[in-house]
Amino acid sequence: MRPEGAARWFWARKACMASAAPTQAREDVMPEITEILSRIPGLGAAGGTATRLGGRSNANYRVDTPDGPVVLRIPNPDPGPFIDRANEIEATRVAAEIGIGPALLHAEPDGTLATRWIDGAHPMSPSRYRSDPSAVRRLGKAVARLHGSGRVLAGRYDPRRIVDAYTASYRDQSGTLPWGASVQEILEASLDRVEQGRLTAVPSHCDPVPENCLDDGSRMFLVDWEYAAMADPAWDLAYASLEADFDEKDDQALLEAYGLAGIPHGRFLATKLIAAAVNGLWELRRSARSGERNVEGRSRILLSAAETLATDSRLRHWLAGHHRS
Repeated sequence: MRPEGAARWFWARKACMASAAPTQAREDVMPEITEILSRIPGLGAAGGTATRLGGRSNANYRVDTPDGPVVLRIPNPDPGPFIDRANEIEATRVAAEIGIGPALLHAEPDGTLATRWIDGAHPMSPSRYRSDPSAVRRLGKAVARLHGSGRVLAGRYDPRRIVDAYTASYRDQSGTLPWGASVQEILEASLDRVEQGRLTAVPSHCDPVPENCLDDGSRMFLVDWEYAAMADPAWDLAYASLEADFDEKDDQALLEAYGLAGIPHGRFLATKLIAAAVNGLWELRRSARSGERNVEGRSRILLSAAETLATDSRLRHWLAGHHRS
């Protein structure tokens, strides 16, 4: 399922942002960076230049040091209520230990992080996935390694709680829903069915947008673990598919690489609908607060995706119990 028409501009813009992220202008290492590096054994003598990387809420830099390049993340001092920095640091450490994240060199309680630079790795985008279909399989294998690691993270990701809270907030502001009654009915049925057939929670990234997926052509790495928690195993897969604009062929490749036995396709579609609702409602809230036109366009794309998913006959059959697996 891929949004059509005017939605193309968003995906093209996002692809350009992601691919340009590691090639921003270089600048002298700022005093703030030098001060942070001085607290890291072996990196205190770093100097020269820093390269500003991408990032929506945090400041990220590549810094060249005598011990090789590192990525320094200077966090947003006000991350909001859903981010636990201690949990993020632990998840970043786990990702490095199981081979799907860069080596963690330094971490501070406020979320300041230094990780090893991964040579040859590029942030993904919808267009990068389309130009290299094998990257979809590498993503599926990386998620499978995370979910099968046996690690335990703090917190539990509960999409129903988020959908209910965001829906109530939107109703309070507008007096209605952002979609029709039929979509709401399928969304509620999807939430019910996913909960009734709840799978064992697994350690999850919970925000595998393309920019958080770095690919070196042989392996996929995940970064930015701010929302990591224990979650339904379908969440990371469905969320990644939604945000990367995967079509049915991509979805099949993703699920096959992950291991089809664990995630029935109906459950995958239901979770993808829930993810579209969560992100669409979140973007509506953000648009109302900021007035940004690009954010408003983003919310329309996600809500359109939710409406399309709600009409999928395979999802409706699964919800009706025609497919019990």
